[in-house]
This record gives sequence, structure tokens and C-alpha cells, in this order.
Amino acid sequence: MVPSLEAFRRATGVYWGTGSGIESGRFVGRVRVEPAVAGVQLHYEAWSEREGLQHREQALLSEGPDGLRLHTAVSEMPEVLTFEAEGDSFALRDDVGMPMRIVLLVAPPDRLHWAWWWSPPGEPLVERSKLVARRAH
Repeated sequence: MVPSLEAFRRATGVYWGTGSGIESGRFVGRVRVEPAVAGVQLHYEAWSEREGLQHREQALLSEGPDGLRLHTAVSEMPEVLTFEAEGDSFALRDDVGMPMRIVLLVAPPDRLHWAWWWSPPGEPLVERSKLVARRAH
């Protein structure tokens, strides 16, 4: 399923779900999807019993000259990262010393999937964290 800006515009709301990650272990996540002037804003938080708030992310999904772009700021990194749509995911366009990919999808009627993939340089990409959430009504 190829992500589309229109699908995210129709999917505004708050999503809650569970996830897991290689480093984070099991967690509970919340994503707030809001309309924005230039696209859609996404606010993502991940919590665990062991760590409390372990991840925060604020992203803008917008149309770029060659398709969708995802600009995201994450609590673990000092700079904003830019990803461009490539098939059913977003590939990192910035040079931060390691490859990264984000799989971000809304699935009708009310699901959201958000997965981070990364690896050390020269190694294959590996899914490191994944959240599957449902829109709260």
C-alpha cells in the first residue's frame, strides 16, 4: 500500500496501540494526526513501564516535487531528518552516518502502522521498532 497525503488527511485523530522494538522492548504508543497548512502533522510518543516516556517524535508529511516527504524530529537525534516516499515506505535522504527507513501507513478503517528501520553502515536494514495503533473514537 503506497502512502498518500489524502489518506492521512482523512485519518486525523488520536491513535493508541502497542509496539515492540529490539532496543526498546514492548511499549504503548500514541500518535496524534492533525491537518497542517503544508500537509499533515504527526505527533508520536512511546511509553514503557520500565522507561516511562522513551521516544517523542514530531513530523510533517507533505508533498515534495517528487512525491511525499516526511520531515521528522525525534528525541534521540539533534537534527530534523528528511525522508522521501519510495514505494510503500520513506527512505532517509540526509547523511547521518547510517541508513534509515520509516514505514508509515494508515489502513482503513482506523489503523495506523509506524515502523523504524535502521542499521550500522554496510549492514542490511532491520526493523528496529514497530507500532500498530487504532484510532480512538
